[in-house]
Formats: sequence, C-alpha cells, structure tokens
Amino acid sequence: FANGLHVPDGILTAAKFVEIFCEKGKLSALRKKYKTYPMIREKFKCENSRKYEIVERVRKKIENESSMNEIRTNANCKIRTDDGIRIDETDGWFLIRASGTEPYVRLTMEYKDKKKLETKFDELKLLIKQFI
Repeated sequence: FANGLHVPDGILTAAKFVEIFCEKGKLSALRKKYKTYPMIREKFKCENSRKYEIVERVRKKIENESSMNEIRTNANCKIRTDDGIRIDETDGWFLIRASGTEPYVRLTMEYKDKKKLETKFDELKLLIKQFI
C-alpha cells in the first residue's frame, strides 16, 4: 500500500478492500481502471539465526558492488532499509527481507516488463544464494 506497508498482511489487505469497495464500487469496475504487473515471490531457506545477517550482507553488497551500480547511481531509485532492503525504481521494485516467523529470506518483486523482472530475479537470486 502507498501508505508505507510493504509486507504481506492478509487482514489489513481484506480491511483495505472493504474500505475501497464501500467508497468506489464493484471490483469488476475498479479492475478495469488499473494495470497489473508481473510479480515474483520467492523464499530462500536458511538458518533461522542467520537470516538477518544474510539480509544485511546482501544490503551491503548492493550498496557497494559495482554490478549494482545501476541502482546506486539512478536518481529515480529510492532505497529503504527499515525492514530489509527495498529498492523502488521507475518501472518496478524489489524487497529482500528476513521472514519474521520462519527460517527464510524472502524476495518479492514487481516490474512492468516481464523480461526485466526475470532478469532482475536471476541476478538477485544469485546474490542472495551467495550468503546462504
């Protein structure tokens, strides 16, 4: 949600949908107004005691690695590190974070272009697996 919630929350999502339907009308009418974009959600099993360390190492690598230069030098990118690392680009975003309840590092991403989504996913998957 645009108000800053960047993790899946089923109850809040359901409440938000009820609010939207009450204000805006039927889902079928609303759906026609908005585009959907390809999304990937993947989880990477790791030792529960290391999941936060892994995310921190990935964050440092993204901030320092020359192969991630596109992200670091793009003025349109917004980087958030309050819960893992989230990068918002003009055409999509990704979030790498430690699961709060399971021994996983999670990657969630969405891009307008499916090819870019898949390319970025392959790149980030390799990066995460370096530290697991």
